[in-house]
Amino acid sequence: MQRAIKNVLIPVNFSASATHAIETGIGMCMRHGATLHLLQVNRDSVMPHPAGRNALLMDLRLQARKNDQDALEWKAKSIAQDYRISCFFHLREGQFAKTVASVAKDFYCDMILLERQIPSSFAGLINTHSAYQILFQTDCPVMVIPARCAKKRFDSILFPISPAQAIGSKLDVSLPIIRENKATVTLIGSTTSRNSISECVHVNNLIQSAHSVISRNTNKVDKELDPTRRTAKKIIRKAIEKSTDLVIISASFKTSLEHLFTGNYTQQMLNTCPVPVLSVR
Repeated sequence: MQRAIKNVLIPVNFSASATHAIETGIGMCMRHGATLHLLQVNRDSVMPHPAGRNALLMDLRLQARKNDQDALEWKAKSIAQDYRISCFFHLREGQFAKTVASVAKDFYCDMILLERQIPSSFAGLINTHSAYQILFQTDCPVMVIPARCAKKRFDSILFPISPAQAIGSKLDVSLPIIRENKATVTLIGSTTSRNSISECVHVNNLIQSAHSVISRNTNKVDKELDPTRRTAKKIIRKAIEKSTDLVIISASFKTSLEHLFTGNYTQQMLNTCPVPVLSVR
């Protein structure tokens, strides 16, 4: 069953990359007739107060919260007036991933758009990306928008297929996007091990099934089968080669020792792909 996009949630911090996520979200809401929700999560409330300075810190925090609320309200009203879409704002406090997932559930959001947070230290490389943490907390699809990569339309979509993951949920989320963008779709199949004939047959069957469904929404569907192990680097190279506007992947939470520093397939795609990545559970 196709999942219509009616509510889009964007956590914001008014940075340049958040602006690009908002631009992408506005385009989606205009095409799908969806409502846009802007969310700012204040994480300061989880920090302890130094003894003897609670009153002063509380005053400063209340003023900062009011400033944030005023800025969010102004942004939401401006978007609603300029683009003729419904736009609401929400200000919350708490742990980031848990709060985003909670708001997405409360307002029946069909998609979360998140700015990419580029790690600035070695510790940041080890820490799991915020989008990956959110995927643990919610069934809502999560799209990561890289810095300097606002996409008002998704004219070219890359759709990787692997034998280890079902494609039903990914198709349900993808079809409205494909249809509303009149997108060209590239189905690229790969295996989990090299030169496995049985896996190649299985992947080819999945490609044929996906092609049959997607071709009802667009006549621009290409198929490719690469009988080698799927890796994030290979998918990213293909996305660049095809001038892709969006990569749609199935979220994977499997990990091993080899992923200790680089992260697993999903983490690598979310953290390093130069184009937007939509991850579906």
